[in-house]
Amino acid sequence: MKKLCTYLCILAPIMLQAQAWIQVSDKPGAAIRGACSFVLNEEAYVVGGFNGSVNDASLWKYSPNEDSWSQLNSIPQPMRYGASFSVDGKGYVVGGIGSAGHSNQLWEYDPDTDTWQSKAQLPGPGRYGVFSFVIDDIAYVGCGNSGSALGPYHNSCYRYSAEFNAWIEVASLPALPSFGATGFSYDGYGYVVGGTDVNGQSSALWQYDADLDAWTEKEAYPNPVIYQSTLSTTQGVIVAGGPSPNSHEAYQYIPANDQWYFIPPYLGGASYTSVAFTINDRYFIGLGYDSSTSDYYNDLWELKDLELVGLPVIATLSFEFFPNPFSHQATVRFKSPLGPALVRLYSIDGRLISSVQETYIDVQYIFQKGELSVGQYFLQFDSQTGVFEKLISID
Repeated sequence: MKKLCTYLCILAPIMLQAQAWIQVSDKPGAAIRGACSFVLNEEAYVVGGFNGSVNDASLWKYSPNEDSWSQLNSIPQPMRYGASFSVDGKGYVVGGIGSAGHSNQLWEYDPDTDTWQSKAQLPGPGRYGVFSFVIDDIAYVGCGNSGSALGPYHNSCYRYSAEFNAWIEVASLPALPSFGATGFSYDGYGYVVGGTDVNGQSSALWQYDADLDAWTEKEAYPNPVIYQSTLSTTQGVIVAGGPSPNSHEAYQYIPANDQWYFIPPYLGGASYTSVAFTINDRYFIGLGYDSSTSDYYNDLWELKDLELVGLPVIATLSFEFFPNPFSHQATVRFKSPLGPALVRLYSIDGRLISSVQETYIDVQYIFQKGELSVGQYFLQFDSQTGVFEKLISID
């Protein structure tokens, strides 16, 4: 049975999700993607990146209390798509694509002297798209691409001791070699999500136990994705972005119950190859690249209200939406009947456009343009079995 829904009566816009993300001061200088960031002394540092023509070496410091940026000494090697971390009051950048090609160089930044120092190189060939996370002042770096877009990719992983300036190989990620995965740590464990392997983009989430030197697969991210942004919170980790059409989607992962939760969509230009940092329970994402328009950004946004975290994502509740983009109507297809559901439509900036309670939705649902304008929207189905949403486009 087909269910027909036409959005002819547009409700008055209600500021709901837009209040969650607040724009703060733009980073000065060129808009860039693929930069690195780390936090030292309650301030964020953004270094490197690609401005559309050349790699960048600039280092900028963001002070959240003043909402201001200041430029510091550049990294000696311009680079993009490296990994970064901070340990014992120093910032580190490793790997990436530099002026001499793929790099395995490790650079250490000292904020007290505003200087960079070359440290022990990451073992193996130079690579970009590596992940990183820190557990108990030990950094872990892995995967990456040491060739063209087709590889070769890697799944090897290493740990770095800043105290001894030494690398030791640890257990490889038990997945296909990949690059562009994102690493984060929480409560004594490391995590790696997404990335691209020979089969395309991945949604897999892996947890690393440093005591056992072992990986465990966890609940997958809702969408296959690459080059995301991550923010540590008091309850878990926020993961946002990726290439279009998922560049504004955001979820919070709660390790305690191995579950993903919706949060308000990111409102910046794009959170693909962007930077993200947490400072004293304040959460920032910015810069990046929109893969659908080839636009670069230097904007910075702060997530102000984690109380807006929504219902859990149910992995079995997925749907197809086609064609996307569409001009008059599109088909929504579920794996199984949805039952009663609240159908919401949001603008790209987070305004609630309409909310319709459907008494029963079968496996197929026809969505019609009605009086909606050309543009992008978030379509959400809130049912008894969970919530799922998708970015849709009207042309």
